[in-house]
Amino acid sequence: MAKTVAVTEAIKSLAEVEANFNLQSSQNEQFFTEWVEDLPSLTEANQSNLDVMRRRFVYHRATGDLLEGAVILLVASR
Repeated sequence: MAKTVAVTEAIKSLAEVEANFNLQSSQNEQFFTEWVEDLPSLTEANQSNLDVMRRRFVYHRATGDLLEGAVILLVASR
């Protein structure tokens, strides 16, 4: 019989997921082409803000727990 476990009990961080399932992050912008097709261009200010948020997210994601509240704080702090 299968056992139900909360995801926060089974997995503590995305780094743990990457290690356990032999995954690696991709910075290739063409990885999901449907995310970039037919989208309006970003201003330099928008792109700069997104770059800062991406760096913060990647840093916090790699070093430990990343709960929903942490993501909200990372985005809102910008």
